[in-house]
Amino acid sequence: MRLPLRLGLLLLPLALAPVVAAQGAPAPGDDGPGLRFNGLGRTYLQQSELGGPLAASDTVTAETLADGNFVLDLAVNAQPTRAVEVQGVIRLRNEFGGFFGAGANVEIRELWARGVIADAVRYRVGDMDLALTPYTLFLPARDATVNEPELFVPQREVIDYEEFYTSRNTRRLQGGTVDFGLAFDRGLDAVDARVFVARLRATDFLTVPTRLISGGRIGATSPTVGPYASQARLGANLSYVADDLQSGNANRGIRNSVYSVDADVTLLRRPAYAVHLAGETGRAVADVRARTETRTPTATDSLAV
Repeated sequence: MRLPLRLGLLLLPLALAPVVAAQGAPAPGDDGPGLRFNGLGRTYLQQSELGGPLAASDTVTAETLADGNFVLDLAVNAQPTRAVEVQGVIRLRNEFGGFFGAGANVEIRELWARGVIADAVRYRVGDMDLALTPYTLFLPARDATVNEPELFVPQREVIDYEEFYTSRNTRRLQGGTVDFGLAFDRGLDAVDARVFVARLRATDFLTVPTRLISGGRIGATSPTVGPYASQARLGANLSYVADDLQSGNANRGIRNSVYSVDADVTLLRRPAYAVHLAGETGRAVADVRARTETRTPTATDSLAV
């Protein structure tokens, strides 16, 4: 008996040592200045077969189809000094079952540079992963992943890699970011700050303008006190999304400001567990701005958790 539809999936990972992890980037200064190559290869094959009474009488639809692709990501990592690192990932892609002799596609999957200024300020330009808080800049975890069957894990891992999904709820953006931290002997344990600007959408030079996002975060951490190892973390966040009406021929664009304050208070910390009290409250203001700089308020929202 033939099943109406049968799907076969085969994943063959091919790795160049060392295997790419976290998009192929080693930690800054791990191996010192030099030139290194990382890589990750993947073969994806799929076979579909139709059967049954309708398929037997159908002389047009193909009963068996097989297709797939081969992908090779080659990461070139260069560190001129211990304070500067540059990386580019070149992707080679070849489709199976396509036009004979069509060849392979070559593209730049990732390109960034990062470093440290005066042993105090870190920066990164190009592709980057950013996350602030759930109300400002955040990529939520996917739904319906409880008790996921092992059969679906390989395909989910492919999607996570292709879409730059991480376990830190970060979003993949293109732009620049600067961050630094300060440590204190008394009063506060540490203060950290980050500012960034990135592009959410490119213009089509017609009716779709470039959309930018900028913002930052400043946070403070108290020392651990008391027999319960209590500690408090406070932070202020800002996220601002705007359309650049100077790009393209759009007449109107959005302006969306989101600012919030978050707190995470550790009431009790033990080696096996901890008790936290966490929350975030904020406000969002959105409006539409025309090319003539007239301002039309449209929406205001707020959140308290």
